[in-house]
Amino acid sequence: MLFGNEKNAAANITLAKSSLMAAANGGTLFIDGIEETSGSVQLRLLHLLDRGESNIRLIAGTTSDLQALVLAGRFLDDLLYRINAVTLRVPPLRERSEEIPRLAEHFLRTLRLPGTP
Repeated sequence: MLFGNEKNAAANITLAKSSLMAAANGGTLFIDGIEETSGSVQLRLLHLLDRGESNIRLIAGTTSDLQALVLAGRFLDDLLYRINAVTLRVPPLRERSEEIPRLAEHFLRTLRLPGTP
């Protein structure tokens, strides 16, 4: 669970020791597909980030245009503002096919069983 199941009365937010947020305390939490989170999860995440109740570094991954989702009313503008400190765009491999041979060599070398040529 991202937030756990114990109520924090002051913030009306759910947070428990067994939550991913609590486990990431003092470290990094990666949320892949943040565009798929429900409005209520987005709101709870925004409250946690705004109140500084969790000492985490948040990294969010998406394949969607979050600004377009904000305009469509499917993503919170305030949450996008809070998480959009640094944007790193990694083009799909089809747009950088010159890297395929080097990646293939790396994976073959890495996955080679001991004793095989």
